[in-house]
Amino acid sequence: MGEKCIQLLPSQEKEASLLIYFNDEAGTNDDKRERMKKLLAQGIKYELTRRQRECVTMRFIHDLTVEEIAQELDLTVDTVYKHIRLARRRLKKLNYYL
Repeated sequence: MGEKCIQLLPSQEKEASLLIYFNDEAGTNDDKRERMKKLLAQGIKYELTRRQRECVTMRFIHDLTVEEIAQELDLTVDTVYKHIRLARRRLKKLNYYL
């Protein structure tokens, strides 16, 4: 018998690729850590707005203070906090699969 081929919509492809990362039980802790890093990168790329990505990247990758981010992006400190808070909330959805 032949295998069935299921055609996914683009939005379903993204969700399916995220599920693959979480449902693969095999591997060492290092393998799982790498999958989590890839998932987080995908989440940042696909789930956040441009401004949220900028704030999260500057804060957690480049280790800038909220005040430095606000000055760099010409935003208020409260707005930077809001973008980071909303980004964390969106990325927390990914934790559901862990």
